[in-house]
Amino acid sequence: MRRQLHIFCFAIFLGLNSLAALNRSTSAQDIRGGAWEVLNTQPKNPTVRRKASRAGTEDKDRVSDQVEDALALGNSARDTQPPRMADAERAYNLAKKLNPKDPRPYLGLANIWYDQKHYDESAQMYRQSIELMTSATYLTSAGTVRGNPAQSVALQRGEWRTYLAKSLLQQSHFSEAETELRTAVSETPRNPQSHALLGYSLFQQKKYSEATEALRRAVELAPDNAEYKRLLGESISRQPQK
Repeated sequence: MRRQLHIFCFAIFLGLNSLAALNRSTSAQDIRGGAWEVLNTQPKNPTVRRKASRAGTEDKDRVSDQVEDALALGNSARDTQPPRMADAERAYNLAKKLNPKDPRPYLGLANIWYDQKHYDESAQMYRQSIELMTSATYLTSAGTVRGNPAQSVALQRGEWRTYLAKSLLQQSHFSEAETELRTAVSETPRNPQSHALLGYSLFQQKKYSEATEALRRAVELAPDNAEYKRLLGESISRQPQK
């Protein structure tokens, strides 16, 4: 009888431990599941710009129009359901060939590789697009924010840097993603997704205090976002009790 009682108690002990392990596992999956929704937010297509022609610039304007047409075709192919990725890739490559100094075709290519889960290739192309964005050629042709091209490019570069970080996070390169996202939040301080992804990258490195700070900022900027709130709650729960 005593032996049976011992076996019974031991079985209960094992059951409780299994339940605790399951709860810990579910908790770990929760934040990853929430971040997966953030990561799976589709990066935006490159912007198509149209300019009025000026006398004496017909040849240059013709090439510029061809670039814009190719970008528009790539965007359309990507947005079609189901997406026509091969057509989009051809169109973006044509735009890149027509103007290899324009960062937008590189962004388009990075996006379709991200969509197809080729994260290493998308990260490389996002890097190239960001590097080209800082070139003098692009600065003179890019749109402006309140007449300030540098500010406009910084905002756009911060957004594209967030896309790069997402490619890195999908590969579990959390430290590299953190570096990119810290720069991104300095360039686009009011982008809640940048702060949320920074919080996620910090959480995965067990930097719970810093993660909580970043996620709090994301919630401040997007108070109706349930995923950000859930990630914040999970991060707070992982901090050491004072």
